[in-house]
Amino acid sequence: MQQPLFTGDVANIWLYTTDFLIADNERFEKVIESFVNANIQAKENSEWKNHVASINNKRQMENRRQHQLQIENMDNATRAMAQTHQYKMRDRQASFDAHQKRMADMSAARDASHANFMNNNFGSNGSTSSSYSGNGQQSFLNMIKEEETVANPNGYNYQVESGAKEYWMDNNGNYIKSNDLFYNPNAGLDNNTEWTKVLDDY
Repeated sequence: MQQPLFTGDVANIWLYTTDFLIADNERFEKVIESFVNANIQAKENSEWKNHVASINNKRQMENRRQHQLQIENMDNATRAMAQTHQYKMRDRQASFDAHQKRMADMSAARDASHANFMNNNFGSNGSTSSSYSGNGQQSFLNMIKEEETVANPNGYNYQVESGAKEYWMDNNGNYIKSNDLFYNPNAGLDNNTEWTKVLDDY
């Protein structure tokens, strides 16, 4: 008989049977002769042969179907694992990129804060060798006192309260603060004082 294998192949299996004949001594020769003749003249039932062949074919088809199903399941599992791996790698890369951006932003903020500190304390050149001299020292003092240093066209520098967009000053050092960029104190009809817009000196 044929037995289908998991791989889709077919194994040929050979079977044999053993018959036992039990008879009295005086009847043994006659019984054995009848028994041998019966086996010689026996014919295989064609219906049984077809039935066995049909079962074997069904088994082979089922084995092939199961084998194909297992292959498909393995392929699906492999694809799912690969897709999951891609998702994980994408998430890790996105997390890494976000971390790098945070680090870059923090570094830029620290650099800007340090540059601002150095500029306020030591001047725009950022060098500590000035020892609080010149613009750096004045900027540091202005930061503490919340003041600004402005230059009047008369050639003198004056200290004014910080916080305005523009300053107008007369020749005596009096000043007007304004946040209106279109404001001009000289436009008044009863104004007897000449006001000049002054600029930050530092």
